[in-house]
Amino acid sequence: MKKFMVSMVAVAALSFSVSSCSSDDDSGSFNCEEAGEEAIAAFTAFLADPSEENCNAYKAALQAGLDNGCAETDEDRDDLQEEIDDLNCDNVAAVGACQTCAEYTIQGTTVPETEVCEGSNGNAFVQNIDLMVDFDDYIALQETFTTCD
Repeated sequence: MKKFMVSMVAVAALSFSVSSCSSDDDSGSFNCEEAGEEAIAAFTAFLADPSEENCNAYKAALQAGLDNGCAETDEDRDDLQEEIDDLNCDNVAAVGACQTCAEYTIQGTTVPETEVCEGSNGNAFVQNIDLMVDFDDYIALQETFTTCD
């Protein structure tokens, strides 16, 4: 889920920049507000269909905002660069075995039933998002709270 949170921070960093920025292209200006909207649309499309094409579109939207000065603070720039660096568009979909972990409640919060799949890189994927954790380790952790089949 850290990966998802970083993605949301990256999108937010672009979407809240409303000033126009200079650009090296022939048009003379780059609209950061539009870039933020494009990044949000690309991120939403990527979540709905985590294909290589949608991943690359999201990555390009983030890079355009970063390259054109749309991140207003050093922290925003660092978050965007981290998100861009961490996006591996060659390995966006789970391809291995999947297990369903049953719903459970922890500290008053109900965690819904979740399908966890093993990606070609050996990591756990939930809703086609790479959790950046080894599949077997993730299942073992989940099984301390619930059952996974």
